[in-house]
Amino acid sequence: MTDKKLTIEIPTSIHFYASSVATWVTGQDPEALLKRIRKEDENKFTHTLWYVPLPENADYKIEMYAPMVEGAIRLGTYTYE
Repeated sequence: MTDKKLTIEIPTSIHFYASSVATWVTGQDPEALLKRIRKEDENKFTHTLWYVPLPENADYKIEMYAPMVEGAIRLGTYTYE
């Protein structure tokens, strides 16, 4: 039996947004975003992952580190111990 890599196909009509007080990132792959924000945030601040029902290149407001988009969903808040 051969190992198969599991991949996820995300429609381009949506994206994910991750933010902390130090940085933010957007993209199609939520796992890659979490890895990237952890790498960029040397201070290990709490960060949040959001589902945003707009294409990644869309313009929208951010208030208090959250996307101001109808239908945006906070998927989780991640803290370091």
